[in-house]
Amino acid sequence: MSADFTDQTSDFTTFESLYKAWNTRVYAYVLKKTGSTFVAEEVVQLVFIKIWKNSQYDLKHIKWEAQLFCVTRSVMIDYMRQSARYSRNDSLWEGSSDYHYQTEVEDRENMERLRQEVDRMPPVRQTVFRMSRFEHQTYAQIAERLQISVRTVENHIASALKVLKKNLFFLLFFF
Repeated sequence: MSADFTDQTSDFTTFESLYKAWNTRVYAYVLKKTGSTFVAEEVVQLVFIKIWKNSQYDLKHIKWEAQLFCVTRSVMIDYMRQSARYSRNDSLWEGSSDYHYQTEVEDRENMERLRQEVDRMPPVRQTVFRMSRFEHQTYAQIAERLQISVRTVENHIASALKVLKKNLFFLLFFF
């Protein structure tokens, strides 16, 4: 029993010296790869926890530089994958919250304001604008359907956008 305890104490001493010798290099490596001090700190801890827990590593008889950076790379990749998975889940959660409802209401209100502005335009300009922006028809299709020139369609769209820019500047990025 005392031999096991001596081995554990010896392993801990070896592990401690390994940690002191390599933690700053591992930290610098991860920081360089990720650009995040938080991630670097987390990965360093996970690397040394993995080494301590994993019985396959003989702490006394191994070339540590190559082995340590293989473990570090593996842990860093796992950490980044897990972080990406959590951030996707967070965004899904956010999408189902009140935030989603609020933006939906704002979108409806903005569309209503846009429709009111379009209703104030001359009838042909209204038609051209709706066909272009709501029905997603090309200028050529609109010109053919309304029996006007493509240049006239372009002029109507330019005039409509000019009015909308003046009256609804905050909505223009939608159209």
